[in-house]
Amino acid sequence: EPNSLGADPVEGWPKLDDLLKRNAVGAAELLTLQGLPQEHFSDFSGQPCLFLQAQALERGAEVTPHRDALPYGGDMISTLVMEGSNTVRVGPVSFPVEPGDLYGIAGSARYDVEHEVMGASIDRFSITMRYGLGFRDTLPPLAGSAFQAKMGTSELFL
Repeated sequence: EPNSLGADPVEGWPKLDDLLKRNAVGAAELLTLQGLPQEHFSDFSGQPCLFLQAQALERGAEVTPHRDALPYGGDMISTLVMEGSNTVRVGPVSFPVEPGDLYGIAGSARYDVEHEVMGASIDRFSITMRYGLGFRDTLPPLAGSAFQAKMGTSELFL
């Protein structure tokens, strides 16, 4: 069992190569899984998969609008929906996702706009894969952000 909960990602997380060498249950499937975005999205081709994360969202739960913190999380992300369905929003574009759907965001869609996973009436389970080491050093401010208003976030929540 990998047992990576709360572990340091550099030293404590299991490495797929090690799992493959030990013939760990599911290792070959993880290798196949992390190749799907590289096979289907040209931006992902040749980029290293940094890590995979499983995510369970209970009915009604959501991933609120955000941009991932730098430098963590890679330059591109792709998600495979395993169970459940809901809506994903990337900037002004919203699209439904169902089990078996694979979607990815990279470049401007990753850094210049917020993305979110909307709540749904059923549970959702997905696997998110993060790729690429060519991330930006800084993120541009968002319209209406505390940075542009020249105030701290504590002032936004009075």
